[in-house]
Amino acid sequence: MSLQTWKEEFYPIEACEVSEENAIQHSLTKWIGLRKRNLKKHNINVDGDCIEDYHDYDGESFHIDTESCALCCHYLKYSPRESSCASCPLYKQPGNMACDYGENSPYWIWISDNNPEPMIKALRACLKKQKAKVK
Repeated sequence: MSLQTWKEEFYPIEACEVSEENAIQHSLTKWIGLRKRNLKKHNINVDGDCIEDYHDYDGESFHIDTESCALCCHYLKYSPRESSCASCPLYKQPGNMACDYGENSPYWIWISDNNPEPMIKALRACLKKQKAKVK
């Protein structure tokens, strides 16, 4: 098992190639892949915002950031003065805050503790809202 097998299971399509309607599910699948048992299954090591093959430190690494996030690909807007994700489904969760804003945000909890559960919980809530709109 390797980073390649992890990607095959949890990140089979590049984030910016995912349709807007599938962006939440794509992100959720990636974050489920960041659970300790899934990283261990694929022999993946976490190093800051990267995951990499456990024994191949000079090999490929995969960044968990805006470029690997399908939601960011569709909703993160840059302007000369600032960036905004106000239209992102994660931002629209209670509190209207970016997923990476502050030390108690889902992204920073993962960065500091390698705990993907807050992001998984938020993405599941987004997916539930999305499915309710479709009905």
